[in-house]
Amino acid sequence: MSPFYSKILVFIIPLIITIYSLINAQITEFQEETIVFPGYNNSIKIMHFSDVHLGVIYQKGTIEDMVKIINENNPDVVVITGDLADGSKTVDPEWIKPLDNVKDKIPLLYVTGNHESLYGKDDFLKEIYKVKKINHIGDSGKIVNIKGVSFIGLDFEYKDAKAKAKTIIDKYGIDVNNTPVVLLYHIPKVSLEDLNQIGVFLMMAGHTHKGQIFPMNVLSWIGNKYFGGLYNNKNKNYVYVSCGFGTALVPMRMFSSKLVGIINIIGNSN
Repeated sequence: MSPFYSKILVFIIPLIITIYSLINAQITEFQEETIVFPGYNNSIKIMHFSDVHLGVIYQKGTIEDMVKIINENNPDVVVITGDLADGSKTVDPEWIKPLDNVKDKIPLLYVTGNHESLYGKDDFLKEIYKVKKINHIGDSGKIVNIKGVSFIGLDFEYKDAKAKAKTIIDKYGIDVNNTPVVLLYHIPKVSLEDLNQIGVFLMMAGHTHKGQIFPMNVLSWIGNKYFGGLYNNKNKNYVYVSCGFGTALVPMRMFSSKLVGIINIIGNSN
C-alpha cells in the first residue's frame, strides 16, 4: 500500500470509529431476563436504570426519555442504582421533575452512586426529595415490599456493603428462604457467595459501564468480576450489572450499549 493511502487510512479509521461510537451511544437496547425464586407465589417485573449521568451532556430530555420508556412498558417497579447525577454540572431541578410523570402505580426506588458525591450528595438529595415519585432508600435502613419482594438499598460506599445489608435483613427479620430479597447497590462488589450468606437473592448494580469504549472495556473487564449482564451461582443467587443509560466523560460507546434492564422474578409454579 502506498504511503498516501496509508495516511488516509490512519485518518479515516479513527473517524469511522468515533462516528460509530457517538451514534451507538444514542441507541437504547433492552435486556430482559427471567429468574426463578422457588416457592415465590407471584411474579414481578423490575425495570432497571443506572448511570444516567445528568450534567453537561444528559439533561431534561434524557429523563423524559426514561419516563416514556417506563410508562410504555408498565413495570411493577423501577430501580435506579446510582450516578443519576454526573458531577460535571449542577443539576437543574427542572431536569428531574418529569419523573413525577411516571404512572402513579409504578414505584421508583433510588440509591446514590459515586458521582452524586462529586456533585455534592446532600445538595442533590435535597432536589431529589422534591420529586414525589422517587423513594430514596439508600442509607435509610428501610425495606420496601412490592408484590412479595423485599427491596433494600445502600448508597454508594466502597466498603461494608455486605455487613450493612445483613443488618437491614436481620433488623426486619426477613425470612430469606421464602422471600426474594433484592439489594440495590451502585458498585457490583458484593460476591455471589456473600449474597448467599446474608440471604440476598438478587443484587442490581451499575458503575462499570461495561467499559463504555475501547480499550476501557478490557480494563473494566479485568478489574470487575461482575462486568455486565446477569451472573448466578449454584445456590441461585444473582447479580445483575447494567452498563448504564448515560455515559461518563464522553457520549461514546463501543462494545457496550445504552441499556434498560428488565428482570422478571417468578416462582416455580409460574
